Amino acid sequence: MKRETVINLKIIKFLEYQAQTTKEEVKNPYNQPPKQSEDEDKSKWRKTVDYEQEESSAPVKKTYQQEQPKKEQIQISSPKESTKIDFTSKASDREEMKRVSIRNDDADELSAFKEISTTVEKDIDSGAFEDENYDFSVSQPKLVGDSIAYYVKGVDRSGKWEGQRRFSHFFALYEALIIRFPACFIPKIPPKKAIGNKEISFIKERRYYLERFLRKLSKYDYIIHSDEFQIFSRPAGEVDKLLARLPKMSSGSLLDRIRKAGDINERMFDAVEREKFNNATLDCTLFIKKVLPQLKAMKKTINNFKVIKESQIGNYKILYGVLDKYEELNMMSYLDRNASKLVITEPESKEIIKDQMSHMIDNLKNPYEDMYHWCKGEIYDLQALQVALTTREQVESQIKKMESKKKNTQADLENVNQGKKTIRTLLKSDKDTNGMLSTIENSEREIDNLQSLLEVISIHLGEIIIPKFKQEKIKVYQRIMQQFNIMEINNAHQTASFWSKVLSNPQLKNIAKLK
Repeated sequence: MKRETVINLKIIKFLEYQAQTTKEEVKNPYNQPPKQSEDEDKSKWRKTVDYEQEESSAPVKKTYQQEQPKKEQIQISSPKESTKIDFTSKASDREEMKRVSIRNDDADELSAFKEISTTVEKDIDSGAFEDENYDFSVSQPKLVGDSIAYYVKGVDRSGKWEGQRRFSHFFALYEALIIRFPACFIPKIPPKKAIGNKEISFIKERRYYLERFLRKLSKYDYIIHSDEFQIFSRPAGEVDKLLARLPKMSSGSLLDRIRKAGDINERMFDAVEREKFNNATLDCTLFIKKVLPQLKAMKKTINNFKVIKESQIGNYKILYGVLDKYEELNMMSYLDRNASKLVITEPESKEIIKDQMSHMIDNLKNPYEDMYHWCKGEIYDLQALQVALTTREQVESQIKKMESKKKNTQADLENVNQGKKTIRTLLKSDKDTNGMLSTIENSEREIDNLQSLLEVISIHLGEIIIPKFKQEKIKVYQRIMQQFNIMEINNAHQTASFWSKVLSNPQLKNIAKLK
């Protein structure tokens, strides 16, 4: 009971502070420095909240490092935020409220502040510029124990499935698919985060990119219907533990899987075509290394534009309050209290203009919001393609290792047969020759499988993955540019409609006639 009382008091303080900030802007439209007592009150409030957070927060866990992958695994580098600005507050105050409200990791406080935040933050939706499969979704993030669980649903040939999944389940699925579907395009998921992983803005963005991950996977039936994904969608226990228990796949099994995934028959391609595919993979690898730094800089720039645009939209409300106060204090004095000659607060049109101002603000959109997530999504996709391309290099490396192993074993066999003693054959005798012959035979078989796997991977990448990736990126870019232009045209229409209403004021028309 005491716990609930403390939480309720914190929510009340948060709301009172938000209301007080709005009230201050009306009282102080010219942004004059506040009185000392008001500063002290705000400082006192902030210190109180900080102190209470320190008392109630759960201990901060140490940052953990991701486990080193096995040799056959592919390790990728781990590559912000969708916040709707509350334009009734100053930028600095908004940042302070955000800092105070989402910093705490306590379960009850997170739940309470989450309810407040969802009223001012909008969901991220890429459906307007990416092909989406709405049968798959990730929603309703919820604190379960010490972890955030998401409500996940989808559909496959067995029907619909749903349930709660944690980020660790998504991560385990991603790692399993990377290892067990070499050279396939496995969408990237957001990286792990040890500190701040319960912040509201972080959870909302993570939810979006986990949903994006599932929807992109849904384009590949051979993945959705695979044993690995079925463990995720219809688990009979802990997803991550079940995936970890899957047996290691041989090179022959991987070869069969890629052949079926791409419907590939390597005998249908001659040497010229194979060389073309090899060059395509090399060119694509160099291209990704070149453009990724540029895209990351571009994402940072677009994010700055996004924040500025949100501020511009919010400034309309602030501007209206400033002009309202100016006409009340200054113009009424200049006009000898004749309110009929006012501009935006003229009695007969005041409410109309105020309503149209609210309508304009509600209908103004930030086109940089979707553009930011388009850019970040392309970075994720290029990194995913980069991972697929590196599997070719890994197979080449494995072939070299097996050839070296075969060569060394053959040399040891010859030395044993000739009675020569070396460091490797010091403890070997004629009885070990059968084992060495078996090793040579297995190595030759493995080399043949790996060479076939390398050929199939090159065909799969050059013939299917890379061309499909390029076509998809062309389509998505055209859509995002179309959407950006439509939103900007809509914004121009909304602002022109509002200001034309203001220009219809008789006092402004008379000025035009005098000229």
